[in-house]
Amino acid sequence: MSRLSRTAVSVFFASALSASVSAQLVVSMALNGTSSTREHYVINMTSGVATPLFTNWTPPNGDPQLAGAAADDANRILYFSQNPTSPTGQDVIYSWPYGDPGDPVEALINPVDVNGSAIDCSGLAFGNGKLYALNQFAAAGDGIFEIDLGTGIGTLVQPIFGLDIGGIAFNPNNGLFYGVNDGAGPGIYAFDIVAQTQTLVTPYPAGVADVDGCALDPSGSGIVYLIEDNPAPLHAFDLATMAYLPTVASPVGGTFTYSGGAWADSYFGASSIGTNYCMAAVNSTGATGTVTAVGSTAVAANDVTLEASGLPNNQFGIFITSDSTAFVPGTNGTSNGNLCLGGAIGRYSNPGEIRPTGATGSFTFVIDTSAIRRPLNNIAILPGQSWYFQAWHRDGVGLGSNFTDGLEIMFN
Repeated sequence: MSRLSRTAVSVFFASALSASVSAQLVVSMALNGTSSTREHYVINMTSGVATPLFTNWTPPNGDPQLAGAAADDANRILYFSQNPTSPTGQDVIYSWPYGDPGDPVEALINPVDVNGSAIDCSGLAFGNGKLYALNQFAAAGDGIFEIDLGTGIGTLVQPIFGLDIGGIAFNPNNGLFYGVNDGAGPGIYAFDIVAQTQTLVTPYPAGVADVDGCALDPSGSGIVYLIEDNPAPLHAFDLATMAYLPTVASPVGGTFTYSGGAWADSYFGASSIGTNYCMAAVNSTGATGTVTAVGSTAVAANDVTLEASGLPNNQFGIFITSDSTAFVPGTNGTSNGNLCLGGAIGRYSNPGEIRPTGATGSFTFVIDTSAIRRPLNNIAILPGQSWYFQAWHRDGVGLGSNFTDGLEIMFN
């Protein structure tokens, strides 16, 4: 939408897709000055079922207009920004913990830049542990600002020239911001706050002209979702293949003026992550052991819990990890099981890290993504890396030990 057409109605979308099969998308919208005419949903992206949220919410200042959204997934908080042309004249950022039974609350009113000029927060993004706001209308000037929620001061990190950006999102895979431009050269743009560049990534799909919100799924190289302010399907652009994917149905029932988006990977709690690979050997239970993980693939979230299951009862085991794979049948004659890791293998075998299988034939372990185990030290996982995990365990037959299958986790 052009700036001149920003009137009357606002809409906010917060897309929240999880990495598991229960992927989620949250959408919200409101009519200008009509607090009873609003829609907020969480959508199961697998089933397509949309569940209403905030059915009784009236913001404290009586203005229901929302223009942007962002997700602090590590702390499970969604941020919303109020329409910069609100009747109250206030620019407000609201916060809401994932799934909280209460309504969003005011986190910051009237953010300003270092010179005291207003920032309108017409779009929001979250990345590297920081909240960012898009300014389009207020005196601070067009650009992306880093917002300090404690002081209310925003610092310009990326000026924007000659574009009508309606929404922004952060990509942890490459450190770039992505935005949707309805002005000259409409399409998805990338913003590099280090090189201070703005680059057209791709034009909008045919027939699309009014996009005011975007959200970014960090899976793979990243997928940018275009969120129109009407019942149109949501378009998704894959940054790995540089092609648009099939559209996603929207529950929006009306035509609005504003939209925003935020990706909340762990909105519905711990999600299954990772992909199993490699063939495990049968253990003394008559079955094979397997390793699974729940949490988030986001390095910044530092939320990965491994579980080994299908193991003999009342034995003990450890997790091992590497950044490369292999397949060594019988582990060169030293085990009943197959080694699925290659290269430099780290072992979680320090005091307190060895786990009993107990009566369930299973054990869990929490991984620290800032200190992944190596043979001689610990290192931090970087976005874009794949790491591989396997469990070794004692067994009462044969050579006395076995392995589970392997698990690959690609981090972002």
